[in-house]
Amino acid sequence: MRILDLESQKGQDRFASRVAEQPGETNARETREEGVTSLLHETVQGTDKQSLHCDLRLDQESVLLNEQYKPESDNHEISINLMKQELQPHQEAQQARDGEISEATEVVETLMR
Repeated sequence: MRILDLESQKGQDRFASRVAEQPGETNARETREEGVTSLLHETVQGTDKQSLHCDLRLDQESVLLNEQYKPESDNHEISINLMKQELQPHQEAQQARDGEISEATEVVETLMR
């Protein structure tokens, strides 16, 4: 019986030892988690600041490029509109010819029947 009591006591001691160690492990884990959370929070805040700075720089660059190339873009638009106006009578004439060809084709097909 004594061996059984001795083994039982050893088991109880090991269990008590593990239970005693757990709060230390829990505190260490909580400390690590707090550190990681803090680091993540700082990283997110830094990233937000960097993103905001980058957005502002991109906005400034966009305004600058727009100011730089707007006159050129306006000139291109004017040129395109002039070309459209010049081509419009030619397109209308082509459409009229296409219509005449379609009518002539129908007449020929009717005569061939």
